[in-house]
Amino acid sequence: MPDDTVKVVIRCRPFNQKEANEGASNVIETNNELAQIKITPPANIQKQARSFTFDAVYGTESKNIDIFNISFRPLVSQVLEGYNACIFAYGQTGSGKTFTMSGVSENPGCIPNSFQYLFDTMSTIPNTEFLVSASFIEIYNEEVRDLMTGKAKLAVRENPKKGIYIEGLKSFPVKSEKEIIQIMDQGTSHRTVAATKMNATSSRSHSIFMVRVERLETISDKETVRCGKLNLVDLAGSERQGKTGAEGKRLQEANSINLSLSTLGIVIQKLVQNSPHIPYRDSILTRLLQESLGGNSKTLMVANLNPASTNYEETLSTLRYADQAKKITNKAVINEDPKDAQIRIMRDRIAELTKAIQEASSGEMTREKSKKVKNLFKKIQQIKEGVDNCDEVEEIVEEIIEIEGDTEQLEKLNQLQRQKESLENLTPSDDQQLSKEDLIKLKEELLSIKSEIVSSDNLETQQRETERKLREARAKIAERKERENIIQRELQKRQEQSQKTIQNTFTQEQQIEELKRQIEGKKTEIRQIEQDIDDEKMQNSAKIDEIVEQRRRFDQESSLFKQIATLLIPPFHFKKISAMITYDDEAREFRKIIEKKEVNKRFIMDALELQVEFPGRNGVPRAIHQEIAEQEAELNLRMNLEPMGLDEPERITIGVEGGEEGMEGENGGIGDGEGMEDEMYDWRE
Repeated sequence: MPDDTVKVVIRCRPFNQKEANEGASNVIETNNELAQIKITPPANIQKQARSFTFDAVYGTESKNIDIFNISFRPLVSQVLEGYNACIFAYGQTGSGKTFTMSGVSENPGCIPNSFQYLFDTMSTIPNTEFLVSASFIEIYNEEVRDLMTGKAKLAVRENPKKGIYIEGLKSFPVKSEKEIIQIMDQGTSHRTVAATKMNATSSRSHSIFMVRVERLETISDKETVRCGKLNLVDLAGSERQGKTGAEGKRLQEANSINLSLSTLGIVIQKLVQNSPHIPYRDSILTRLLQESLGGNSKTLMVANLNPASTNYEETLSTLRYADQAKKITNKAVINEDPKDAQIRIMRDRIAELTKAIQEASSGEMTREKSKKVKNLFKKIQQIKEGVDNCDEVEEIVEEIIEIEGDTEQLEKLNQLQRQKESLENLTPSDDQQLSKEDLIKLKEELLSIKSEIVSSDNLETQQRETERKLREARAKIAERKERENIIQRELQKRQEQSQKTIQNTFTQEQQIEELKRQIEGKKTEIRQIEQDIDDEKMQNSAKIDEIVEQRRRFDQESSLFKQIATLLIPPFHFKKISAMITYDDEAREFRKIIEKKEVNKRFIMDALELQVEFPGRNGVPRAIHQEIAEQEAELNLRMNLEPMGLDEPERITIGVEGGEEGMEGENGGIGDGEGMEDEMYDWRE
């Protein structure tokens, strides 16, 4: 299995008039042909210019469609072959990430162009069926939100067979690029954005658009299902409070954004260093990108740059970040015959509905057969609705096979399990032919399911064919231009090698001059390395300062909440509250684990023990009771509050009734129940 490094491309947005009015200058030079970029420090920074080489570089004149055809298109095509793929945009706030990924109506970005290409390609593949579904999420303040349904605080789970997934995330089947773009537009309208000093429409969250493509075809007389996943990620921009002017809620958002991006940087660094431990779990973002970074995925990173001299440090940091990312190695494999594939199930359902229509039309659908089908369909209802957990699907299938009594009947089961929607409400009283209304229901169900399956037959039209050929022609032109650039880079490398060969034929004086030139070159490299070290120290120092400041604010908030809790909750009740909750690392919140009744039982037993050890009227040791009262009085005095007193819950009788029913013993023994009804509080409050 060949390794595949993360591809990294650079895009620089145009230098705008606002930056010029602020006295900034352009510090970026791009060479698209050689895929090189040069950043020159402004006059007030005493540093040397730096050059970087990447898989592709796009200057200010670049268009979204050209970037897609040259860099993104080859990766997206791998999804149809069954590979996982990920494209994510990284860069400072206001550098053009969202424009690159989403674009605008007249200049669509990577995401809509990817949709167009997927459906164009599917329309040209004969004898193949596809099932395409999409979902859209955002990560806001370290919480996962479904942008389509509005559900928040979705938990990220991990399954040995399914891998990492989002619990409760809704996936929508789509039949055309128009439908999937509608999902993108609807989700984008729900995404969290706000104005800052650097960007009027700054994204305050990371967004991930997830596309799943299942492909069913016959290879060597065997039906094969391949499943590819495409993750299109638009990261929120890194920010500095001084430049963005973030305060209050915006500051909290910026802290969450910077924390997740810092974690992403650490993950990339650890992967490059082949560290035995990669801290994917330190943030939701890195957890969801785990497969894309060092896992089963083909990944492309597009780093967006701001060319203004006022953002020199941030731009240089982005370039270093990207330079590290291109050293990450992934191991992508084709996902063949996945256990959670739905396309085969739906195809079988279509076949069985067709058969049901034929039987209903000919009067062959008997009462006995209808009843059997109804019983089986109770077991496969979850499959009909689409079960996300592959383990649940396996359990349902095994249960149905057990009902059939023979594992060899699985094929027959697949022929019966798709008629539920049309048959569960039908209960013929005899072997008579089903009604015309029932036939209509069956046909409607058949059309509904068929519409979810995409093939070249229902995609290809004359207009689509013409538009597709036009897009293919543009793509070929872009590919030809990229091949020319690759040849140009190869020629430059050979020229450099030839130059080294020529050096061997120099005279002694020429060799001395050449050595001097090489020494100067090495000195320049050393100065650049020293400069990088100094820059890293400065960046680390700035990060430490940010972390210290965040820690100070967190300590203030924690102290405030602690004071409030101390005022509102008597210390004696902390044990009861603590016993009812636990911290969920997956959901990152405290959850209730024990019902209140169970906790009450525990505290009743504690109270009984206290009653025996410290006899007293209220079932609580007098010393403890007095301590609670003193604590409350002290708080009231400190906060100038009105005395509230201890709550007086309803009393209950614990022990035995007095008189003749008491336990035997002197003076009725300890069972003399007179007054026992006043011995204890009711802990069931």
